[in-house]
Amino acid sequence: MIHGHKSYKVTIFGDQYTLASDESGELIGQAATVVDDLMKQIAQHSKISDPKKIAVMAALQIASKVVTMRAENEEIKRHKEKLIDRINQELFSI
Repeated sequence: MIHGHKSYKVTIFGDQYTLASDESGELIGQAATVVDDLMKQIAQHSKISDPKKIAVMAALQIASKVVTMRAENEEIKRHKEKLIDRINQELFSI
């Protein structure tokens, strides 16, 4: 076990994996469920049967969501900074 990390067993797409993480067991379980569910959906709705290709497709979909969420987060940060600047300008003009 890596220092400070706990060991978890998860099953994804019929295979069991042992993971070392400092995240909570609940978070690891939720992440494993997301990956497992997505891989099952891809397998069910596509002609892909190779588990490796299914895993790559799932990783791409998850990565796409991460990239989108990062962009949205940056936009929210910019908007928040503009609002703070506007509030400060209004306060200093009083």
